This record gives sequence, structure tokens and C-alpha cells, in this order.
Amino acid sequence: MKFLRTQPILRQVAVAAFLLMLLVAVAVVWSGNQARLERTDEVQAEAGRIATTATALLDEYFSSLDAMASLLVRHPAVTALDRTASAPLFAQIMSEQPLLNNILLRGPDGRLVASGVPVSEYTALQLKQAVVGYGRATKEQMQQMVVRLLGLSGVPGTDAADALGMAICHAHGGGGLATLGGIAPSLAKKGLRVRRGRLIG
Repeated sequence: MKFLRTQPILRQVAVAAFLLMLLVAVAVVWSGNQARLERTDEVQAEAGRIATTATALLDEYFSSLDAMASLLVRHPAVTALDRTASAPLFAQIMSEQPLLNNILLRGPDGRLVASGVPVSEYTALQLKQAVVGYGRATKEQMQQMVVRLLGLSGVPGTDAADALGMAICHAHGGGGLATLGGIAPSLAKKGLRVRRGRLIG
């Protein structure tokens, strides 16, 4: 303090102003930190409440799905593996249960009997025949033909090539023929054409 009194008044005012600004800055930082900590606590508490509510709702939803599944298992159409009666039943259930993507009914041999949405199954032989034209084609042949048919810039992995090949195989089948015919002009620009329902490179 004695040192400050010996300084000119302007310097004393500057030091006092600096100290005051320093105190204000510390108070602002402390206040901001306290507000942030309080907000973090509020957010964590709210997240905990939301998680608890969501868990309870999902638990209730899954319990209702379990109850529905146990009823479905005893439904006469399901026990008889009746495709014509099961498919509309599954579609109705799916319209009432928005979180369900599909309901499948498989026979004892694993064969698909019924589904809530249209599902197509193809054997590896059918897949290779539709894409490569030869039922005993190798994975590499499948990959190269998928690249050629779809005009891809790179070679997809074997699983990706199989998935894309499955889409091509489905397009070559009944429902996709009209679609292929409709996009034939745009395919022609890529050097592809449609002949007898098949996509030809």
C-alpha cells in the first residue's frame, strides 16, 4: 500500500482499475463455470429421466410383442402353416405395430411359408444364373459382372456383390421386368440393354 501511495495518481488509478477488472473477470469466469456445472447437472438429471421412461416404454412394448407372439403361435393359420391366411394376418399386425419391419413364418425345414411383406428367396444357382448366366460362376465372376452391369467405379466385396446380385436377380424375375423395360432408355446410355427381361452388358 505504501508503494502505491508513492506513485503518481494516474498510475494508482490504472492499478486500481486493473485490479478491479481482474476481480470482475474472475467473478465472470467463476459464475460461468458455476452455471455450466448447474446446467450439466440438469442435463444429466433430464437424460436419466428420459432413459428411465424410454426403458419402461420399451419394456412394455416388448412385453406386448411377446404376448402377441405367444398368441400368434397358437393361431390356426400359423399352426397349419397356411400362407394365404397368415400373410394378411401378419400385414394387419404390422400396420398396428409401427416398430415391426416384418413377421416371417418358416416351416420345420426352414422354408419361408408366409411374410407380412413380399419376400423373395433365390438359391445360389438362381442368383449366379441371373447375374453371370452360368449357375456355377465363381465369386470373382459375380463381382466383375455386377461391376459391369451396374457401371460401378470399383469392385465391391464378395458380400456386397452378392447383395447387389440379389437385387439384379430379383429385377430379372417377374415384378422387375416392367421396371427394367421402363428404364431401358437410360440403361442404353450406359451401354446396357434389356433383352427378354434380362439386363445385358
